[in-house]
Amino acid sequence: MGVHIDNEALTRLLDERIAATLPTFWPTKGWAWDVRSPSVGNHWPVGVHFLDELPREQAIEALVESINEALVAYSSGVSEDACEPYGGWVEADGDVLRVRYGRVPFSHPTDGRRAAELPPIPLSAFVTEGDGEL
Repeated sequence: MGVHIDNEALTRLLDERIAATLPTFWPTKGWAWDVRSPSVGNHWPVGVHFLDELPREQAIEALVESINEALVAYSSGVSEDACEPYGGWVEADGDVLRVRYGRVPFSHPTDGRRAAELPPIPLSAFVTEGDGEL
């Protein structure tokens, strides 16, 4: 049975968690255009919009992969504007998404798994089964 992913709700939930980890001061402010985008949702891969046709487990697995791709792209702009490495990582754990985002060590600038863990996101907040129930 297919699932429905509410992309707007998921994007809002991710953005809310990520916003708390961003710098309060941007060293590059005023030098040029901001490189960072206002939302991780601006970086969704095209395929994320077609997950509704997949069975639940496959849809969640593909969604996690898509979120991690989006986090890499989003983090690139944040890192450039902050002048220090930022990264993120998401993984499914039962009925929640475990979310990590924030500064990562200069020694591992692309490893979002080293970022601080943020409050998890319940799948029920953005996933419904084909009949409307999770």
